[in-house]
Amino acid sequence: MEIGDETGGKSRLLRSCLYALVVVVVSTVAVFLLFVLGSKTSGQESAIGTVDVASYILGFPLFLGWIVSTGIFGPLGSCATATQILGVFLTPVISIPIDACLIFVVWEFFHRKVSRGLESDTVLHIR
Repeated sequence: MEIGDETGGKSRLLRSCLYALVVVVVSTVAVFLLFVLGSKTSGQESAIGTVDVASYILGFPLFLGWIVSTGIFGPLGSCATATQILGVFLTPVISIPIDACLIFVVWEFFHRKVSRGLESDTVLHIR
């Protein structure tokens, strides 16, 4: 491992944390706004509506945090306790480090794959 690669790894880790923070905050705001928009609609559809599909897609970065918080605090039912509601509010907080790790691992994997492909030892020399 080279010295320059170590600082690059730290830089990628810091950027991964920043990207995860931005993605989770945007996702949380979007899901909250879609929740408010969905509760304002008067007609109940039997199938999944557009607001539901949009909230599923935009809420994807919160999915792993939701699984962890549901496992810790229990599923949110119609008679929610204070700890279950706390789990809902902690979902974005839990999602940030999980998403940062996921972004970093994927980024590191592709970075190493590309950097290995660019080494001069892997080039075939035909004479």
